[in-house]
Amino acid sequence: MKFNAIKWVDRGPDIDKNIVAQVEQRIGIRFPGALVWFWTEVANGGHPTPPPEIPLYGIEGHDLVDIDGIYGIASLPGYDLADALKIPGITRLLPRLLPIGFDPGGGRLFIVCDEPDYGQIRYMLLDDIWDESQVPEGYFVANNMQEFAEFFGVH
Repeated sequence: MKFNAIKWVDRGPDIDKNIVAQVEQRIGIRFPGALVWFWTEVANGGHPTPPPEIPLYGIEGHDLVDIDGIYGIASLPGYDLADALKIPGITRLLPRLLPIGFDPGGGRLFIVCDEPDYGQIRYMLLDDIWDESQVPEGYFVANNMQEFAEFFGVH
């Protein structure tokens, strides 16, 4: 495991690629390899303490957001990706945007799962998730999961 400066509360169990494959088959979604890396090397979901503040690009009046939790697989309620995938506002964003975390106000972090932005991390305000009049792309956070992991002190 790489250096991880954040303490994780309510972290899910350690997992391996076999467990990931079982969950992929059960829910019908293939997870990006970089997300699997995060779950196996950084944290399989949970609450980061202290919550890191991440910069947002393109949201007027919102330049930083706290990360309140990261989704994992086979994790505790509130942090389990399977629970997040049942939220109607999120289901309409699949398969392009897969939720990976959330902020205290209900905004969500996503990993982009198709081209041309494959692997980018995006943030979406709660209102944008529920607004069915548009298909939101979210706001840029990081180029990839490794860059995103740096917010948690992973080097």
